[in-house]
Amino acid sequence: MKGSLGELASSRQNNFDFIRFAAASLVIFSHAYPLSGRNDFEPLLVLTGGIQSLGGIAVAIFFIISGYLITQSYDRSAHLFNFLVARILRILPGLMFVLLLTVFVLGPLVTDLSLNDYFSNPATLDYLKNIMLHPIRFYLPGVYEHNVYQGAVNGSLWTLEFEAFCYLIVACLGMLRLLKKPFILLFFLFVLAVPHIPFIINQYYYTSLISLELVKYFAAGMMLYAFRNHIPHNKYLAWFSGLMLLVGLIDTAHFKLFVAIFGAYLVMYLAFKPTKSLYQFSKRGDFSYGIYIYAFPIQQLVAMWFGDSITPAKSFVFSYPLTLICAYISWHLIEKHALKLKKFKFPGLLAKQANRTAKDL
Repeated sequence: MKGSLGELASSRQNNFDFIRFAAASLVIFSHAYPLSGRNDFEPLLVLTGGIQSLGGIAVAIFFIISGYLITQSYDRSAHLFNFLVARILRILPGLMFVLLLTVFVLGPLVTDLSLNDYFSNPATLDYLKNIMLHPIRFYLPGVYEHNVYQGAVNGSLWTLEFEAFCYLIVACLGMLRLLKKPFILLFFLFVLAVPHIPFIINQYYYTSLISLELVKYFAAGMMLYAFRNHIPHNKYLAWFSGLMLLVGLIDTAHFKLFVAIFGAYLVMYLAFKPTKSLYQFSKRGDFSYGIYIYAFPIQQLVAMWFGDSITPAKSFVFSYPLTLICAYISWHLIEKHALKLKKFKFPGLLAKQANRTAKDL
C-alpha cells in the first residue's frame, strides 16, 4: 500500500533511536518519584488513579518497538541461530558489565557491612546470577538499606526477563512456521483478552498478569510489523489515536488496552514520520539500553547522598547526567563491540527458518 508503514520502513530512515532514548529518559523521571518517597505525586499515576505511571508508558513503548523490530530481525535472519545470537549480544554483554560494576565497585563503596562481611555473604555473588535473567535478584547485603526506597539496587532489571521471553516467543513461532499474519493477529487478540478472563485471573499471580501486560505491548509491535504493508501512515489516524489515549485517561480501567492498540499505532507513526534531524540521532551511540540499566542504581546512590532531603527534582537533575556518562561508557566500551560479533555467519547450523516465513510477513 502506498503511504503505508511498510513503504516508509523500506527506506531504513526512522526515529526509533530517538524514541527509545526519550523513553529511557522518561523512566528516570518517573522513578524519581518512588525513589524519593513521592510516588503518590507521579503525574500519570495521579491522572490514571494509580493505574499507570510514566515509567510504565516508557516500558510499553520499549516493548512495542521491540515487538516490531524483533519480528523484523527474525524475518531477515538467515538462520535461527543468528537470530538468537544477535538477541544475546544485545542484552547480555551490557548487563554483565553493569552487574560486575554493581557487585565489585558500587556495593563495596556504599554497603553498611565490612568488606569481609559483604563478600562472604552468599547474596553478594548470587547477584551476578542476574545474567541468567531469571529469577531477578534486587538486593545486595547492606546496600541502600536506609534509603527511602529500601534495599532495591536495580529495580529496572525485572523487565529484561520478559523481554527475553518475548524473543523466545518469536523464535518458537518462527520455528513452528506460525509467524504469519493470521496467527500473529490471533496471538495479539489472545493476549489482549487473557487479563480479562476471570478464571485465568484467579489462577495467575500478580506478577504473571504484569508479564502479560508486557507481552501484550510486544504482540502489538509484532502485529504492526506483520501488517505493515496494509497499515497507512496517516496523520489523522495518529491524531485519533492520541485522542483515544486522552479518553483512556478518563476511562482509566481500559487505559492500558488503549495504549496497546492506539498507543502502538502512534509510536509507529512517530517512528516513521519524516524527521531528518532525528535520523542520525544515534550517530555517537545508542545509549537507550545503557540509560535503562544504569539509571536505577545511580538514582539510589543520589537518594543515599541526600537522605531525607531527596526530592524528585534532585533525583532527576543529579542522576540524569551521571546515567548518561555511564551509558556512553557502556556503549563504547562494551555494547558496540559485542554487536559487531553479529556479523559472524553460522551456516549449516540450523535451517533457514526465518527465510521460510518471510514471504508470509
